[in-house]
Amino acid sequence: MLRDKYIFETKSTGIKRKLMMTSFLFLCFLFCYVLFCFYIVLFARNKKIEATDYFVNKEPDLIVVLTGDQGRIAYALDKAQNNPSAKILISGISATNSLRTILIKQGVTTSVEEYLRHQAYQIELDYHSRTTFENALTIRRYLERENQNYKNILIISSDYHIMRIALIINLLMKDNDGDVVQNAEVPQFFYDSTNSPYDEFRLYKLLFKETIKIIQTIPYFVLWEKS
Repeated sequence: MLRDKYIFETKSTGIKRKLMMTSFLFLCFLFCYVLFCFYIVLFARNKKIEATDYFVNKEPDLIVVLTGDQGRIAYALDKAQNNPSAKILISGISATNSLRTILIKQGVTTSVEEYLRHQAYQIELDYHSRTTFENALTIRRYLERENQNYKNILIISSDYHIMRIALIINLLMKDNDGDVVQNAEVPQFFYDSTNSPYDEFRLYKLLFKETIKIIQTIPYFVLWEKS
C-alpha cells in the first residue's frame, strides 16, 4: 500500500527559494525597464521620421522648443532658418535670459542685430514654465490667445522627452468644446528631437528619471478624465 510522501521545507531551502524568487522578479523588472527605455527612444525616432516626411514640402505654422537640455534651442533655430514663415515659441526660459543672450549663446551664423531685425517679431519667449506640464499649458494658452488657425505645430525637445510631452499634449487637447482653440480646429502636433549621445552616462540617468516621470504623469490622466 502506497503512502503519501510529504516534503517539509527547511529554513535554509526556504531562504534560498525566496532569494531565487526575488532575483527572478528583479530580472523581470530590469528587463521590462530596459525594454521601456528602448521604446521611449524608438518612439521619438518614429515621431521624428513622421515629422520629417510630413514637412517635406510644407512649413509648420508654429515651432515650439522646450528648454531643459543641451542642443534643443540650437536645433530649433536651425529649423527656423529652413522655415522662415513659422512662428517660434521658446518655452521655459530663465528670467536672466533674453532673445539676444540666447542667440549669442547659440552662436547664430548671422549677426545678432541682423537676426533680431528680421526675425525677432516671429519669436516669443515663455519665462513661466518650469515643468513639462506647464510647457503644455503654455502651448494651449498661446493657441487660445493668438486665436490663429494654426494647422501644423512642430514641437522640439530631446528624444528621451518626446513621449511624455506627446502624452500630455494629447491629454490637454482632448477638450474640444471650444476651450482649446477657439473658433478654429485643433491643430496637428508633430514632434522632432535632438539625438542624445547615449555613450554618456548622464543620458542613462536622464532616461531613468524620464521613465519615473512618465509613470508620475498617469494621475494627471486619471484626474483629467474625471474632471
